[in-house]
Amino acid sequence: MNRALYKPSSKITGLGKTRRGRSPSGLAWTIVSSCLLLLGVGVSIARARQFEHQMGANMVQVISSSQIPLPIVVANANGLFSKYGIMVHTEKAQNADELRASILDGSANIAETPIEVPISILDSSLADVVIIMGGEGLTGELMVQSNIKSVSDLRGKTILIDKPDSMDTLALKKILSLKKLDPGTDCDLKVIGPGPERLQAMIFNKEYAATIQEPPVSILAKHAGMVSLGPVSKLMKMSRSQGMVAFTQRQWARQHASWVKGYIAAYVEAQRWLMNPANKESAIELMAKQSRLPADVSAETYIAKLKNPNGWAKDAEFNLKGFKNDLKLWREFKPTIDKRPRRVGDFYDSSFYRQALLMFNGPE
Repeated sequence: MNRALYKPSSKITGLGKTRRGRSPSGLAWTIVSSCLLLLGVGVSIARARQFEHQMGANMVQVISSSQIPLPIVVANANGLFSKYGIMVHTEKAQNADELRASILDGSANIAETPIEVPISILDSSLADVVIIMGGEGLTGELMVQSNIKSVSDLRGKTILIDKPDSMDTLALKKILSLKKLDPGTDCDLKVIGPGPERLQAMIFNKEYAATIQEPPVSILAKHAGMVSLGPVSKLMKMSRSQGMVAFTQRQWARQHASWVKGYIAAYVEAQRWLMNPANKESAIELMAKQSRLPADVSAETYIAKLKNPNGWAKDAEFNLKGFKNDLKLWREFKPTIDKRPRRVGDFYDSSFYRQALLMFNGPE
């Protein structure tokens, strides 16, 4: 990674010192190093376009808002995309604005993102996008400093968030509201950025009391001495949630239906491989190699993704009930700009997924 891209001192108060002025421990630096690796970014849009031009017309450009989903890594490594007649090039966006712009201008075809991204695009009438597949649910936990024992203890504290309108932030607001805590009045929300940046901030400044983290960052947080107050879904009394989805422009999907179905079929086959207990060790090894995290953290992450009801979804299925919960949460805190009533079908088209499963005859 080019660490010049990451300048923590410009964003994080107290970086390099603990609250009492002591240097961070060796364990803290080990965890910080892991965070820096997780913050690595993909190739530029220009390079991606050049790659697409060189590789041919059946190239599908996929952009992700975080780490490239492991099923895509598996599918690429095992030739599953070519099995279904396409090639896939992946890229990690540097931020949400770049990802959104890449989908809207057509330089990326499919986005793998949290559910709020397509919701926000449709609600803002920026483009007619459509969700084509699920992937995994909301696996976040409310991670806090060790002196925090309950949500009520967050009164008067500073809580870190990734951005003001993410689903994690809305979930946090819901959790606080259930305990009669009002952000801005009873506690402060401070935007820091991605999970690794927020973890570093909490390691170096103990006055940052809490944040929502997902594996593997939540696991690194526990290794650093922080504790979990519980799964976000449980704390906000929402049993199911659709965390990550794949979406694209609706017109592009219709014009390239065979590519969309091939992408889904390959993803499903790869996800089945990942979730097969017989492949556990190989999957953990692959995860460690991709993320460059310690083997024990990768193993814990794999188990969390596999065992959590909101983790990897069987066959990357879109969780309709979870999505309705997400949409209700979004409407509670983010009233739509587009006043037209929207149905679930305005966001999700199941036809591509159903037809993709007919293409795939792999083992259950």
